[in-house]
Amino acid sequence: MYPDKRFLKISIVLFLVLLFVSGCIGQPPETPTPTPTPTRTPKPKPSPKPTKPPKTKPPKPTRTPKPPKPSPIETPTPTPTPSPTQMPPANFANFKTGSYSKYLVEIYAPQKTQYYMTYKVIGESERNGVPVWVLQMIMEQEMQGVKMKTIYTWELKKDTFNLVWWKLEVYRDSQLVMTQEGGPSEKPRGASSPSPPKAEYSVGTETITVPAGTFTCSKFQVTVTSQGKTAKTTSWHSSDVPVFGLVKSITYVENQKTMETILIEYKA
Repeated sequence: MYPDKRFLKISIVLFLVLLFVSGCIGQPPETPTPTPTPTRTPKPKPSPKPTKPPKTKPPKPTRTPKPPKPSPIETPTPTPTPSPTQMPPANFANFKTGSYSKYLVEIYAPQKTQYYMTYKVIGESERNGVPVWVLQMIMEQEMQGVKMKTIYTWELKKDTFNLVWWKLEVYRDSQLVMTQEGGPSEKPRGASSPSPPKAEYSVGTETITVPAGTFTCSKFQVTVTSQGKTAKTTSWHSSDVPVFGLVKSITYVENQKTMETILIEYKA
């Protein structure tokens, strides 16, 4: 027996309804995935700059006060021989080209002898750019029939009369037998360059007469002790006499007269 057609149709409809319902129930509706909101990443803040320590100036070193300078020790100077008539000397630098002064020099010890000495102004010149006076000292002596002549030539600085250059010539009977020359550090033995007398040794004035005439002079006295012996020289100077005005001088050693120099001729 075959089922009823209406029953089949109803069964088919119910089956389809069940399939539809089961399909709807078995698959739950899809939940939409929410779109994530983009999160702003905060910018990293820059690290704060390290704070520089404040500059501190190093403390100034304490200055040690300088010790006070010691007072200079005064070196005693030679004391001139006192005199109640002491006065400053005149200017004895009497230089004129061609002028001269001639002396008789007598030696009394160790043996008696004599010679002639002449100071002469040769002229003016220059030495290494330094203005100088050119002077000569000529010593003439005759011994046992032999004529000896010694010539010292000096160049003296004009403003101070300090020695700049010198030359020595020795003649025997007019024949040159020796010559030397040099600067102030190589002075020849036997004679020093002439120089004006020092004012501190002036002991007054005196009028004296010598073969060259009568002169009112400044008088000087100098005492020197060397090798246990004391030498005392007294000299008289006049500004009328060429070169450094020497008129006369006497030297005593241990109270014994050893030398005397006397002006016998001059040309101003």
